[in-house]
Amino acid sequence: MPQFPPQHGPNGAPAPHGGSQRPPAQPWVPKKPRNPEDQEKTLIGVVAIAGTVITLIGVAFLVGMAIQAGLLGPLGRVILAYVVSLALAGAAWKFRGKAPEAGTTALLATSLYSALVTSLLVVTWLGWWPAWLGAVIMTMLFAAYMASVHYKPEGFHRLTIMWFAIGMAVVASILIANTGVGALPVLLMPLMVLGYSAWRRNDTLRGTGAIALLLVVANLIMGKSSDMHIVANAVLGVSAVLLVGLAVHFPTSRRAFGDYTAGLLVPALLLGLCLVRVNYEIPAWILVAAFAAIAAVAWGQLQGRIALGVFPVAFALAYKATQLANFSDSEHGANGGMSDVRLWVAVALTAVFYIALVLLLPYLKHGALQAAWVVGVVIFVNPLFFSSIAVPQAFREEPTMFASAVLLGLALIATWLRRSQIHGLANNRVYAACATVFALGLSMVAVVGTITGLGGLITGDAWGSSPWFASHVVVSVAWMLIAARLLIKHHEGFTGLGILLAIVATLKLTFFDLAALSGIFRALAFLLSGLVLLVIAVRRVRSTPAKPQEEPAAPQGHSYSQGRNPGQSQNQGPGAGPQA
Repeated sequence: MPQFPPQHGPNGAPAPHGGSQRPPAQPWVPKKPRNPEDQEKTLIGVVAIAGTVITLIGVAFLVGMAIQAGLLGPLGRVILAYVVSLALAGAAWKFRGKAPEAGTTALLATSLYSALVTSLLVVTWLGWWPAWLGAVIMTMLFAAYMASVHYKPEGFHRLTIMWFAIGMAVVASILIANTGVGALPVLLMPLMVLGYSAWRRNDTLRGTGAIALLLVVANLIMGKSSDMHIVANAVLGVSAVLLVGLAVHFPTSRRAFGDYTAGLLVPALLLGLCLVRVNYEIPAWILVAAFAAIAAVAWGQLQGRIALGVFPVAFALAYKATQLANFSDSEHGANGGMSDVRLWVAVALTAVFYIALVLLLPYLKHGALQAAWVVGVVIFVNPLFFSSIAVPQAFREEPTMFASAVLLGLALIATWLRRSQIHGLANNRVYAACATVFALGLSMVAVVGTITGLGGLITGDAWGSSPWFASHVVVSVAWMLIAARLLIKHHEGFTGLGILLAIVATLKLTFFDLAALSGIFRALAFLLSGLVLLVIAVRRVRSTPAKPQEEPAAPQGHSYSQGRNPGQSQNQGPGAGPQA
């Protein structure tokens, strides 16, 4: 083994073994005493701030006594309040750089609060200004204070604008809750904070501005703007899209509280507030447009995927709101051309939904997204489904039902042509089976609605329910034919699907056709389906290739003799070499 030289301590003695050596202790260095001049500046600053605050309190008491004595009217109070605000701002600028930053920031923020509250009282209590004028004045004051801190930040705290935003949010919320859409210019104040956060990439300002915008918009929705729900919902939707776009395309330096609050939490709360007015038709479609815009703005991001999943459900809810509006019009006698236009607009919206579904199939790569779109389809198809199994006259009497069934059939054909782009369909047999059963139900609705509607258009009521009965016969036989095609095709994976189709068709025959159909239609349904099953059995047997019979295993000795090298003679033993 190699020999290592002995280690020695600081004085040449061998170093002790069995433990780690501690570093030598650092000598204690006493702290330098503060400069007397710095202490004097701090003391003077604190005394000055305290004196200012105490003086202002005394002025407030004096003003209160003057009001009680009747010496100060409303105009004098307003003027005095603005004077106090100006005095606080002057004190903040006077002591900046001399007093602690927290003190000067508090003075300047208090000055802004005083000016905003005074403007609020002039609008709401005294009623001297209209709401829009008060909102404009408050916005200008807020912009002036922000600009002053931006261009001369020395002596103020770095979060001064955050404190501005907190007071602004409270005052603006009170104003817009009491005056409604007339005070919409106050929305510019939180937007200023959000824009400044994008410029400075400040995470704290981003979160504060988003919360301020949430408070203002929420009070707009819940306040006196109930008669202006269209404007309120439009503001709400635009605010949500703006916040998401700001968080996605102009992220802050840390991507922490501000980006998550502005990009995810606040938009979710804003769009949730839309549900307050979702029973109205136009606000519901504003909500749909907001989700579509968020999906486009944040495509590929978390917010975009969430919006893409919520979009079909919101679309279906808005579609139901349109149907309710149509029903209300018909109940109140609002018939004629306008009613027809509204009904066909509903059909056009159905077409838009199916087109969006077909185009977005390759991008629905998560099970939750696919489930959300399935829910949307179910909501759309729900009235058609009940008409296809119980109300045959609906497709004859309502042309929009017939048109919706045709659109559903076209959507199913387009989806079948693009089935290879459906994520997870080819690799998961359980998922494929569920999708097949769902598609079979939709195909029944489309076929029954189309055939029944065509029969009504061609013959009117002459044939009664015969087209409806014939359509169900077509559905049952078609399901059996598809099952036959899959079972006869000896392809891996198709046998199970064909068996599933045959089972579903048999269940429909047993539990629906047997009870709902009658006469020749019931006989044809069972006869043709039975013949198809017989054809499946015969063709399956004929198309099955015969397996070659395996030869019996030869005895061991015979196998050994056949396994020798053909170049060896029968007289050679195992140890003999090859012949020359």
